[in-house]
Amino acid sequence: MGVQKKTLHILVAEDSPTQAEKLKYILEAAGHQVTVAPNGRAALEAARAASHDLLISDVMMPEMDGAATLAKLRQNPCTANIPVLLMTARKLVDDMERFRSLGVLAVITKPFDPLALPVLVRDHLAALHHDEH
Repeated sequence: MGVQKKTLHILVAEDSPTQAEKLKYILEAAGHQVTVAPNGRAALEAARAASHDLLISDVMMPEMDGAATLAKLRQNPCTANIPVLLMTARKLVDDMERFRSLGVLAVITKPFDPLALPVLVRDHLAALHHDEH
């Protein structure tokens, strides 16, 4: 009995082209479709333009950071329910509490384990769907 893996449509907001390509490669290798946005503003436009199962966003980006992107995402009824994972090199407790208050599934600290990322995505989304039932 194999477990069927669902292909997720994942939006990645990351200003570092190297990090964006790394995330895209890891997630596509796990069988997901990935759209990359270079900043929060572009991620919001992409989220409004097409349906996504998950947003993975860097926190520190130009134009609009991850926290501002998340807040705007939650304000729009069309994008308010997209699950979000934030990535950051910062380890400030105040930030983590603020992110969780905005409904973030998890905060991933950089550098992250590339092998663990697809598992983390799967486990957090499974927990989210389990909580809905």
